[in-house]
Amino acid sequence: MSRKPNMPQEEMSPLMAYEMNITGDFGSSFQDIEKGTLHLNTKDIPEGMVYSWITESILGEPQLTNVQSSFQNYWRPVPASRHPDLAAPDIGGSFSNVDKNIIRRGGCILMERSKKIDDAERAKYERVNQETQKAANWANITKMNDDPYMPAKTYINESQFGRV
Repeated sequence: MSRKPNMPQEEMSPLMAYEMNITGDFGSSFQDIEKGTLHLNTKDIPEGMVYSWITESILGEPQLTNVQSSFQNYWRPVPASRHPDLAAPDIGGSFSNVDKNIIRRGGCILMERSKKIDDAERAKYERVNQETQKAANWANITKMNDDPYMPAKTYINESQFGRV
């Protein structure tokens, strides 16, 4: 809930004063923090595109293979100019060499690709999942049910890779 404080700006804490200068009210950015650093408002995604956070590094260790694989699967960095509120601020120091044209958060790069390509990949994975499930069901049917070391049922958990 956003609200305007009932005090002059000089009496506010530095954080409250900063937020008043940025947003014009108090409380709005705290709501965003509760959603997590990788939260995006889906209404900001252009029509016909899908966004995904692609892992670039883990604990500072580059994940080049993952980024290269993403490019091979038609993912491209979302231009920071499209979402200036998500772009890295220019604070200098050790951040002066950071590419300001790419949106980064927590070791991830915000990337996009067309919805048609994404739908085709999802359909491909759905087919693979169905084939795997059929094979697991066939193995369940044909196994010896009197074997005490084999479970009576195999449970297959459906998983879905996330896209924003």
